[in-house]
Formats: sequence, C-alpha cells, structure tokens
Amino acid sequence: MPSLSVKRKFNFHASDCTPPPFTDEGEGGGGGVSHTPVIEDAAAEPASKPTRKMCADAQRCAAGELTTLGTIFGEILESDKDFNRNDEWLGFLECHMQREWECGCDFFETASGNITGSSAFCTTHSAEQLTEIRAFLGYFVPRKMGTPDLRDMKRCGATLRKLLSHCVAKGYIDKKMQRELNKVIKVSESFDADGVSEALQRLSDEGYWDDLAKENTSEEDGEDDDDDDDDVEDVLCDECGLTVSEVHSNGWTFESEDSDSHAFLQLPPEVAAMGKCGMSISCMALVEKNGVVRPYGMYGHDPYEQVCANVYPPSPYE
Repeated sequence: MPSLSVKRKFNFHASDCTPPPFTDEGEGGGGGVSHTPVIEDAAAEPASKPTRKMCADAQRCAAGELTTLGTIFGEILESDKDFNRNDEWLGFLECHMQREWECGCDFFETASGNITGSSAFCTTHSAEQLTEIRAFLGYFVPRKMGTPDLRDMKRCGATLRKLLSHCVAKGYIDKKMQRELNKVIKVSESFDADGVSEALQRLSDEGYWDDLAKENTSEEDGEDDDDDDDDVEDVLCDECGLTVSEVHSNGWTFESEDSDSHAFLQLPPEVAAMGKCGMSISCMALVEKNGVVRPYGMYGHDPYEQVCANVYPPSPYE
C-alpha cells in the first residue's frame, strides 16, 4: 500500500470503491455522498452579503482569469506563516479532489501531505469545489487514511476552517456555504473514530463477549460452553457496512442498509458512550455465538483477529 510522506504517516487503502456512508443532501437527506454537492442559491440574501454570483465574479482577476484553488492555497500559506504546520491537510484535500476528478480509485500521484496546489484539479478549479470537503471527511479520511487519531482530526478541522474563513474574506465563497461545511467539520473533528475501532478490537482480544457467553450459559446444567468451534449464526451483515441507529448506556443498536433488520451489541459503559447515532462501521458483521451477539470481521483469515475495518462519522444532519 502506498505510504504518505508526512510528519505523521497515515495508511492509505487503495483497493476499494465502496460508496461513502453518510449523506450530504441537507437536513433529512438520504442516499450516499454526492461528489457534486449543491449549495442553495443565495440570491435572495441582502445585497450587503456576497451572493453566489458575486463570489463567482470575485474569483476572476482583472484579466478575466479564474482564481484557482492552487492560487488560493498559496494565498493562505503566504498570509499566515504559522499555518505551515497544518498545511499537510491541504495536501490530503488536494489528493482527494484530484482523485475524484480523475475517477480512478488508484490515483495517488498527489497522495502526499505536502501541499503543492499544482495538481491538474487545483490549477483548473475554483473555491466552489470546496464542497468536496463533505466527501473528503465522510469518505476519504476514514476510508483511505484509516481515520487518524482525534488529535490529528482536530488539526484537520482547524485547517479546513481556516481555509473557509480565508475564502469568505476574499469573497470566493459565501457565508452560507461556509456554515454548511463547518457543520460537517465539527462532526468529524469531535468524533473519535480511531478510538471506536481500537475499543472494539481490544474487547475482542480480551474475550469480552466470550465472558458474556459464559455468564449467560452453562450454570444451570454445569456445562462449560467455551467451544470455539460452536456454530456461528449471522445476525446482521451488510456489504455497505453497519450503521448505529441507537446508542444506549450498555451498547449500540445496529440496523441494515434497508433498515429492515436490527441487532444489539452489548458493550461496557465506557465504550458504549463513544458511539454516535449514524456512525457506520465497514467490513464487520454481527453474529451470534454461544448465545451472545458479537462483532465478526468480514475479511482476513481470522474473523476475530481484526473485527472491523473503517469507522465513518455520522451525518451532521442526524
């Protein structure tokens, strides 16, 4: 797998084209992430506020040329020298936008955290394409980067907010677009996806669900039912990942993509508290073994060696 040359290395997983799990179609919206999001026309706003047309006009210099993302990235780095410590996140955003534009799942020529702004996409597209931040945070970061830890996600959020503020100040985008994207940023930077994945794996490694099975069985007839070869029955399995529909003090309720099937996964309170309604977990099924529902990895030789792959943030509109 390609490795990123950055201060903190993140692992890319370039083999999958699974659609992003959360929606970006506004409040109450459904479906997957759209790579051509629509921001409502702001023409009805007061003339003192920049409208979409005004913002588009502001992106053209005296010679009538478009102010590209590459130029904008250069402006923000030049205006704030201290910003350079976070510029790798602009590089990751650039990589995502270039990859989507090329429509190639293995397009990683720009998969470096070092910002250049010189990719084909950034030299030909303007700030209106920053709506791609939705898909960047909802799919690219958790799927292709394995979701960095919470500290790095806060750095990511600070970088993206700085970028949006710069674009508003310059008139490249309007405040409505900024507000909508800041909702997405707030969810991602405060959601500990890495912690959720590690907690589930730790519980599996420590035999948490095996211990629950021993507590729930065998005491009445004196049998010790710890046979690893016992039949495993599927409870909930979905190719597109499982979504948490309810968070309880002692576990999470998952639902299938069509919302027709549900299953409850018991968890210790400290792990249950990490869950968020609407978050999705990929490459994980829920199975019943020895009378207890537990996570079951859907790839690899040992389904318990790695119980899940990626954890995706909930929609900001949940």
